[in-house]
Amino acid sequence: MVTVSVVIPVFNEEDVIGACLECLVAQTLPVDECIVVDNNCSDRTIAIAESFSDRLPIRVVTAPRQGVVWARDAGFDASSTDVIGRIDADTRLDPNWCAALVEFMTARPEVAAVTGFDYLYDVPLEHRFEKRQRRNAERFADGREAFTLSGNNMAIRRTAWSSVRSDVPNLPGTHEDIDLFFTLREKDAVVWVVPAMLAAVSPRRFRMSPWANRKYRAAAVKTTRVHGRRRQAAVMVAQSPLLYTSLFIWWLRVKPFDPQTRTWRPWRLFAREDERASPMTAEWR
Repeated sequence: MVTVSVVIPVFNEEDVIGACLECLVAQTLPVDECIVVDNNCSDRTIAIAESFSDRLPIRVVTAPRQGVVWARDAGFDASSTDVIGRIDADTRLDPNWCAALVEFMTARPEVAAVTGFDYLYDVPLEHRFEKRQRRNAERFADGREAFTLSGNNMAIRRTAWSSVRSDVPNLPGTHEDIDLFFTLREKDAVVWVVPAMLAAVSPRRFRMSPWANRKYRAAAVKTTRVHGRRRQAAVMVAQSPLLYTSLFIWWLRVKPFDPQTRTWRPWRLFAREDERASPMTAEWR
C-alpha cells in the first residue's frame, strides 16, 4: 500500500480550515501526513491547524514567497510519502477519500497523478448535488483519462512530482493546477480521474459576479497557450459567452442564499463580497 500526505496551502483561512481538517480526522483510512503550508497568514489559521496536532499527523511549513503555487511547491517538497494529495482550505473530503486514493494508486502504478469528483456545499439543494455525484461515482467507477487537474481535489506520486518540478513554467497569471497537468502530459505521464475520490467544495467563487471571475478565465486560457495548445485556447475563448452566462445563473442562485439559516436573502445580491485568494500563479489576489 502506498503512503499518502495531504498538502493544504493557506492564506488567512480561519473561517474554513477547521472544517477541512475535521474531514481529514474522519477518514476511514488515516492519512500518513498532513502538511499545512503557511503562506504569510495574519489571522488564526495556523493556530487552528496546530490545535489538531493530537488528532492528525499534522505539520506546518512556511512559504514566505506569496502565492499559492509557491505554497504548493513548499508543501510537496516537504512531504515524505509515496503519494502527495493536494486540497484547498475550504475542501471537505469524503470519509473514504484516502482509502479510494490508496486503493487506486496501489493497483495502478503506471498512473502519475489523479483528480476526483466534487460537488458544491452551502448552496440550495446541495444534498441533491451530492446524491447525484455519488451516483455518478458509482456509475463511472473505473474513471477515465483526465483533461485537467483540480487543485481542490488531486494527488500526484512523489516520483512524478520530482520528474516535472523544474519543468513547470509557473508564469504569472496562470493556473498552477492546469500548469502542472499540461507539464505532466508533455512528459507522457498518465493522469486519471478517480470518481471515488469525492470532495465537497466551496461555492465562494460563484458568489462573485461573473465579471469578477474574468481574470480566473483569462488565466486558464493563458495557461493553455503557454503550453502551445493554441487551438484548445481558441475554443475556450469562443466558449466564454456560454461560460459567463452559466456563471451569471449560478451567481443568482448562490449569492442570495444564506447557508447558515438555509433561507433566501435577496438583498445579499447587492452585498460586497470579500476578496478571496486566487489560484493564479504568483499571486493570491
